[in-house]
Amino acid sequence: MRVRLLPYKMGSESAKLLARGLGYKRIFAKGSRFIQRRGDIIINWGCSSTDNQSIILPTASVLNKFSSIKAASNKLTTLNLFNTSGISCPTYTIHHSDAKTWIEQGHIVYCRKTLTGKGGYGIVIANTIEELVDAPLYTKGVKAGFEYRVHVFNGEVIDYVKKGRKRLEEGEERPSHLIRNYTKGWIFIREGIELPEMVKQESIRAVKALGLDFGAVDIAQVKNSEDVVVYEVNTAPGLQGTTLEKYIEAIQKYINGGY
Repeated sequence: MRVRLLPYKMGSESAKLLARGLGYKRIFAKGSRFIQRRGDIIINWGCSSTDNQSIILPTASVLNKFSSIKAASNKLTTLNLFNTSGISCPTYTIHHSDAKTWIEQGHIVYCRKTLTGKGGYGIVIANTIEELVDAPLYTKGVKAGFEYRVHVFNGEVIDYVKKGRKRLEEGEERPSHLIRNYTKGWIFIREGIELPEMVKQESIRAVKALGLDFGAVDIAQVKNSEDVVVYEVNTAPGLQGTTLEKYIEAIQKYINGGY
């Protein structure tokens, strides 16, 4: 049995660290000469397609199939699958008229100009009708309390962190709560965090709904409520420290038949 890591791009730092920690080689998504044998295991790190058809032979095991990663990387497809599976997710529409109505009702609207953007790329926040722009997807703003990233592997939560505002330097502006990512002044914290059971269970269900074997779920607990909302599932999340160790441990356990 051979085990290989297939990253969406060879420059992925997380894929490099994971491959090094596991002691496995990486293979190219494009132009690879690797040919699977019966019993081989491919760990697919965010790759939605390949020009090497031998990588997807049914005789070998692929953790995170190409079709599932493709679905997870498309915001509209993800939300459609969540909706079909009964996963709690943001209210969404593809119609400009619906988004206009939401604003008239006092809601914030996220105009998503691209369906495959990462890190908030392509999002235009509209508080007024004049700020609405044409987009293939609109989502209604969620009154989020705490937000988490929950790492799920083979139906189990292996790690989790909570989003928190980074410590401000003198003169820095307070981070916006509308888009909570690193570039907007938010970081992940893990000390003293207890994961609510509803967040845990919905994260597991979200990964399953997309047909994934593993993924990092971005999920929020609605403010002053026990309700949760799943935003997306990342199939090539950033890895370092404890999270990297947890993935190495989970993959080794899977390969050794521990699951």
